Amino acid sequence: MQLNWEKFQTEYQKATEKTKALIDGETIPLCVTSAITQYNLPLTLKRELTVSVINKLLNLTDDGEIYAQLSKSGLDASRAASILGGLLTCSLTNDPTIFATPPPNQSVTTTPPVRTMTSDGKQIGYQSLDEVEYTNVQAAILHESK
Repeated sequence: MQLNWEKFQTEYQKATEKTKALIDGETIPLCVTSAITQYNLPLTLKRELTVSVINKLLNLTDDGEIYAQLSKSGLDASRAASILGGLLTCSLTNDPTIFATPPPNQSVTTTPPVRTMTSDGKQIGYQSLDEVEYTNVQAAILHESK
């Protein structure tokens, strides 16, 4: 994905004012930082991803070239496509929250303790000295089996 400066300048000058403002602004780096955080990517990819988004916006390279370059940096093509698509959407909508971790569908609940016949009997006052209460905790199970 080696591009020469003249080609970049030519395409940049042809771009709309909105695209120029996007390239010159903070939106793309903010989106890239959000993507790096969300996908747990190495910070060394920040420059590569930023350049990829800019090149895509200016139509300097096609998707295949971008994916090949990102794969050299350690991303497989499908993951690179997903990330690049998100970066373009984020950049064009100026919404870095696209990469925010979605809230879980439901809250985590604790499992109630397992009821046993012995524990039920204790609740009503029944006690027997010869009945053993078995547990379902791994350490207790291993200890009981010895």
